[in-house]
Amino acid sequence: MSKKLLIFFVVELIMLSLLIATRVCGWGSIADLAFKTLASMAFVAMGITGLCEVKNNGENANREVSVKYAKSIIGGLVCALLGDVFLDIPSDGSIFFIIGVACFAFAHVCYSIGFFKVACLKAVDFLVMLGVFGITLCFLLFGGTFEFKGLFPVLLGYAAIISFMVAKAISLYRNKDVRKQAYVHTLVGALLFIASDIILLYCLFGVNTPLYMTIFNLITYYLGQAFIASPLGKGVLKD
Repeated sequence: MSKKLLIFFVVELIMLSLLIATRVCGWGSIADLAFKTLASMAFVAMGITGLCEVKNNGENANREVSVKYAKSIIGGLVCALLGDVFLDIPSDGSIFFIIGVACFAFAHVCYSIGFFKVACLKAVDFLVMLGVFGITLCFLLFGGTFEFKGLFPVLLGYAAIISFMVAKAISLYRNKDVRKQAYVHTLVGALLFIASDIILLYCLFGVNTPLYMTIFNLITYYLGQAFIASPLGKGVLKD
């Protein structure tokens, strides 16, 4: 990770720490939205910085793919930033929640498109997706006592989309030109992302969910985004 990427990563960690402090100390919704937005802007800045770095590192076939990959990932990071804003607006199942979920769904579509550019789609990807989806479905159906407020179909569709994204992240190993560190970071990021969403399920719809679940959700989510953005500077593929 370059110095510029590291700076934005540190900024993200600082904003994350302040966001957690806001939730624990009850500093109010304005501070919550401000720190959350700034933390999300930091991982978007990581993505944009990574794109600038990879574009300035010369030109070859793999470098061109890495640039296209970075653009798709940035699209996902921006959608996630928008989703963070909309989900932080008190809505109790209103249109803001639906828009927030849609933003995150588009984020996973962007990530998947980026992964397509590196590893083509194969039938095994759908098998892996079904396995991941089965795990998320178990949490939805048997993971606890939830009050879905009529939003279960929305959550089911979202679970399918993020499961496919994770399956495509796993599939990157098939391209032998993928840098090992980039693969590990991307896979860890995707797994942290889906873990954060499973935890968020309890935070939004669970009954008497303890505060530490919210903290775990924030940590896994922001680290996941940072891991996804961190390989962009050197390029996902070897030169």
